[in-house]
Amino acid sequence: MYKRQDQLAKPFATKQTLATDRGSCYTHRMPNDIRTRWDELALPFLRIRGRNLPAAQQVRHACREQSFAITPLDYNAPDQTMIDPALPLQEPGNAQGAPDPGYRPAFSTLSAEQRWVFWNWLRTHEGNAPVGYAILYLQHLEAALFDAHAEAALAEMRWLFNHHRALSVRESTAHALAVGAWLHRQPDLYAWIINQVGSGSWNLEVLLSLQNDLGVPLSAVQVIRLGQFFRHSWSAWAKQHEREVEQAVVAELATAGQSILSQQVDALRAEQRTAQVQLVNPGIRFLVQAVDVWNSPAFQRAIKDLLESSARSAQLGGHFTSRSFAATATVSYTHLTLPTSDLV
Repeated sequence: MYKRQDQLAKPFATKQTLATDRGSCYTHRMPNDIRTRWDELALPFLRIRGRNLPAAQQVRHACREQSFAITPLDYNAPDQTMIDPALPLQEPGNAQGAPDPGYRPAFSTLSAEQRWVFWNWLRTHEGNAPVGYAILYLQHLEAALFDAHAEAALAEMRWLFNHHRALSVRESTAHALAVGAWLHRQPDLYAWIINQVGSGSWNLEVLLSLQNDLGVPLSAVQVIRLGQFFRHSWSAWAKQHEREVEQAVVAELATAGQSILSQQVDALRAEQRTAQVQLVNPGIRFLVQAVDVWNSPAFQRAIKDLLESSARSAQLGGHFTSRSFAATATVSYTHLTLPTSDLV
């Protein structure tokens, strides 16, 4: 699920280098070597008050230490997600347990019983936790994309995506995974996540540009989802033969040499602009240089043309050539209901 702490690279920040960052430091225990129940979890990406930088400051520090092509914003934004180990935990005393927290709770607003439920869920990694706990955890993982535990955080995000059933959690996690894959130059991870969810309800005008920057071609799932965003009209036959259409899209993409996205981005390169990326954690907000291919009429037409030719090819009995790319574009066809927009 994640690397052991002794397998991770040394932290970018040390107590000495962060002396000017409001006294935050990277130690694995509280001052004076005091251990807390949160230390029992052995999750290196949890962010503890008094040990770690707030998320916004962590992003700023990472940009100084690494070559991220981003401009951080909100340098001093408060981080309401950080764990305060001084606050007590109390196991719920009745069968009903603690009430579920809100959608995006601050750690300090959780009751002692809710903090215990959150702690126990992290300890066991079992069950489909209420959304509030999952979103709180995701914000910790997002901040860890900017410290030495990024690889472990990405692996844990993938676990969260695979195991949580709530659409809001899955989409937010998928967005963070895509951004993390771009930051840490992991095209295989980026390709994996878009093959799970198509394009999501993300900031597509930015992420399509980042996808091209990683050299990741459009996937069949993604093209079908884009067609729905662009109001592509499917024929009655295509709506009834989703699997055949999916296979035809894979083949059409292979025939096109996976170049549709890169061609459109190159054509708009002169119009590159500054765009904003915002993760769930309010302190993680930064600017990137991106090409807005999403709003390009030429790109929208190219997607619709590909879908039309794929449907015609499938209806003609599959007069297309399946290539090796098809083996890497495995998807769950339960995600593909062509006439609707809710594929996740």
